[in-house]
Amino acid sequence: MVLDNGPQAMPETRRLGTICVPEGLDRPPLVSIVVTNYNYATFLRTCLNSIVRQRYPSLECIIVDDASSDGSVGIIRDFLAEIDPAFPFRLVALPKNGGQMNAFHEGFSESKGVFVVFVDADDCLFEDFVWTHVRAHLSRDCTAAMTCSDAVVVDGGGQIIAGLRRGRAADPGTRARLSDTMPVECRLVAGWQETWRIEDDSMTVTEPPAPLRYVPPAANFERDWIWTSTSAVMFRRNALDIVMSDRTKGLRISADFYLFQFCHLIGGTVLVPGAHGAYRRHGANNFARDVTLSHLTVTGSGTGSGKGFGEMWDLIRAEVVANGDFLHALLGRLPFIGLLTILYPLREYRTARRALGGKSRANGVILFAQMFRRQVHVARRRLGRIFG
Repeated sequence: MVLDNGPQAMPETRRLGTICVPEGLDRPPLVSIVVTNYNYATFLRTCLNSIVRQRYPSLECIIVDDASSDGSVGIIRDFLAEIDPAFPFRLVALPKNGGQMNAFHEGFSESKGVFVVFVDADDCLFEDFVWTHVRAHLSRDCTAAMTCSDAVVVDGGGQIIAGLRRGRAADPGTRARLSDTMPVECRLVAGWQETWRIEDDSMTVTEPPAPLRYVPPAANFERDWIWTSTSAVMFRRNALDIVMSDRTKGLRISADFYLFQFCHLIGGTVLVPGAHGAYRRHGANNFARDVTLSHLTVTGSGTGSGKGFGEMWDLIRAEVVANGDFLHALLGRLPFIGLLTILYPLREYRTARRALGGKSRANGVILFAQMFRRQVHVARRRLGRIFG
């Protein structure tokens, strides 16, 4: 046996951004796209084709049909028979309609991705959607439970009727209330420009990458809707593991309200500038039924039936109570106190003590004293902004 103690060859590396990564350790994270459908046969092919066209190498797609009665399952099966069998599409056809959150659960349980996207079957993704969101999640400058981008608004016939649909984080008033939010410059991207191009009677938009904006949980203390819609968000799987308990399966509509608010509370949001998908308004949307009057289309009217948003906040509080010790250990004392102060305003301090005190080792007298001081600090800061 001959031992060579001379200079050793370095293992082959590949460059990922500005970091050299050893060969074999540079696999892109798997992204699971869960398409939920209920009687959207008219829009299914557009949605599914938009997923096939994603410019990202590590994808899987689970299509959950929630007992549609319009022939959707047949359309899905025909589509799967036509595409490359190597593409990882799977169909989960539910025998009974269970509502939006139940469909999310069914698809999520079938998925394996590090990141998860829930897509409504009447929406579609632009080809750069997955890559753009993964890049934001892997940014060296910020990490969060979820990323959210803008979307163009189209009608039932595919006509573009609004350039952007975004949450109220775009409004000057909300920006002022989110003054604690520091803009985060992603080192790999810079600049902002939007260019429309019309070719062969179709419109395309090219948008160079732009700075990301991280919104920490505490910055959303007014409970504003800073997001776009279900199909514009990519979640970290670990966050969904925490918030999607079996107790939430009964949310038949507006399940995105629960997921967005709870995931944001435990991990914050990265807002990704630019439209990377299309949100469709066709008159049958459960939540967004307001009229598009300007280039800024914010949240819907909230006139849909189902659980009221107050009940959803009650459900979030119940989940925090049930998982108090785990969340306290996961987040740390101060972030956990911050979560409690958002869920339980100062006027509900006694309610918080009754709900949490004695049910969790994490919630003792010291914790509640800190929670109280945090609320006083927030109140003083708000008054300071008002009175200068």
